[in-house]
Amino acid sequence: MGENIRDKFHHTFTDIGLSSIVAISEEIGRLEKNGRKIIKFQRGDLDLDTINYVKEAIKDSLDAGRTNYPKSGGEPSFKEAAIEYHAESGIYLSKENLVCVHGGQEGLQLSSGLFRGKKFLGFSPYWPCLTTNIFPYAEIDFSSLELELIDGKLTFDANKLEDKIKQTDIFYHNSPHNPTGKVFTPDESLTINYLAKKHGVLILSDEPYDKIVYDGAKHTSMLKFENENTITVLSGSKSFAATGLRVGHVVSNNEEIIKLFTQANYSQTAGVATPIQDAYATALGNKEKRERWFKELRSELQERRDVLYEELHPVFPNLIKPEGAFYAFPNCEDFIPKDLIDKDKYLKDLFLDNDVGIAPGGTFGKPGYMRISFSATSVEETRIGGKKIAEIVKKQLAI
Repeated sequence: MGENIRDKFHHTFTDIGLSSIVAISEEIGRLEKNGRKIIKFQRGDLDLDTINYVKEAIKDSLDAGRTNYPKSGGEPSFKEAAIEYHAESGIYLSKENLVCVHGGQEGLQLSSGLFRGKKFLGFSPYWPCLTTNIFPYAEIDFSSLELELIDGKLTFDANKLEDKIKQTDIFYHNSPHNPTGKVFTPDESLTINYLAKKHGVLILSDEPYDKIVYDGAKHTSMLKFENENTITVLSGSKSFAATGLRVGHVVSNNEEIIKLFTQANYSQTAGVATPIQDAYATALGNKEKRERWFKELRSELQERRDVLYEELHPVFPNLIKPEGAFYAFPNCEDFIPKDLIDKDKYLKDLFLDNDVGIAPGGTFGKPGYMRISFSATSVEETRIGGKKIAEIVKKQLAI
């Protein structure tokens, strides 16, 4: 008798878990089918429509008959647009320095696959898809260093970072940060780059929210530093409100890495669809429309952030005001029963029972916290949801 087919499955597939955020979203979908109206703060998708000039570029590409196989690693027209786009920021690249990928997520997957089985280090809290999907698939040994709250600011201790970074192979860096909204300062970014170079550690810099910063804050890309051992992953999903187009690009000064990524990208998908590449090239290349769009995007999201913070700060006095991205990450320990084991289920059920969807913090490496996303709620809905959360917390604190 032959063995069960499941016994033949490779563990890198069976080790992949279902994101708790996806699971909560599916639960909310079932509740709404039964007539419930839920304020959806749980997922980092955008409710804003992709800008028209990007959609028109897809139509133009289709009308031009650009439906054949894409060029491996990226169409020349896309690479030229990306090179000019980065040159505006003083970052000078060649076509051998970048590859077009199916969203930032494929960029992270390729990076993890290239260093399969190696040791990765990153700050905690962290994006849960890393630990439930991407890292298990690549057999990554992941550890974390907790961000610290010092003088009202999230930061890290450089000595602690050096102690840990010298024991790892790759440092995963994410700024603006999901889930806290922290934007790492130029000095912090310089320290990370210095320590990584000192100890021969490659930096994997995940920068999908690079254009979503508030109050005049500036994002410092790791591309700004001279370091051949850096991989920077960029995405069109958030910055152009185009999560469903699945397009982004990976940049590295190490041309060998990009060559390997190009081969792997071709092997697993044959590349990003040409009309989508054409749209991304147009999105990056039309500076006037692009910058006007970024300004409108930041303005809308900052207004949502401000009303959310206004409602939540009275009940979460230590809440960090997000500097970028579109998440708030409050500490809920004050109203969670002290002897509770499953804090995530408690938080998920508490708010969902009151028609608010949130993402519990355990999946981000911080049980007792929760992530609130204001990416898919209008300003008014964000205010209503913030008030609801504050009322729920007040009731729990009074018990």
